[in-house]
Amino acid sequence: MSGIKIIVITFLLCLFIINSICKNDICINKSNGFYADYTSLNCQTFYFCFNETLNKTLQCLNSSEPIFSTYRQRCIGVNPLYDECYLVNINENHENCAWFSVQLSTTSNLTYHYSCLYPFLFDLESKECKHYSQVQCNQRFEPKDACDYHHPQIHSSIDERPCWLIPSCRNKTNGFHGNQLQECSSYYECKDERFLKLTTCPKNMHFSDKSKTCLITLSNCENSTKF
Repeated sequence: MSGIKIIVITFLLCLFIINSICKNDICINKSNGFYADYTSLNCQTFYFCFNETLNKTLQCLNSSEPIFSTYRQRCIGVNPLYDECYLVNINENHENCAWFSVQLSTTSNLTYHYSCLYPFLFDLESKECKHYSQVQCNQRFEPKDACDYHHPQIHSSIDERPCWLIPSCRNKTNGFHGNQLQECSSYYECKDERFLKLTTCPKNMHFSDKSKTCLITLSNCENSTKF
């Protein structure tokens, strides 16, 4: 009996090791973010990848929203016409490098259109959104402004802010620029012609594009850059 126990324990240990190795590999070549675990029952489980490493595994706990949607980046309700657990095909959009479509294996084979989160782009080979530095757009339009990401057939967005409130970095140098939409009471950082973050100056101070710092000045914006 002891020999059987040793065999069973060894077998279970091997399964645990193999499963751990597989779990650690699921984040290789994936951008930072949440992903549905399609091997779990009804996609209730999802995981978070950070720096191509499995960071943690989570589960949708709300009974009214038991399915995790990779494309919406949140738990959603059950819909017989919309179930990402049974994907048929994922296709790129030839017009825009951030857009793609998902065809689901339902009775009607409906197709849903999505946009990658800003500033990620859709990779043709891996069929997923990746950091823009890892994607070759080739003949597809390469979006750089937040408004370039809005697909005409998508009526809701994960980012609830109107895209025009996010400053444009197109044709701007890397570094900090005064936010003229707020009379330079804030400034934003650009990298590779893409918006990184917005910072607010202390009270009664405005950002100076010349000195690249917040100053007490009557002249709010020193340049005439338009968005």
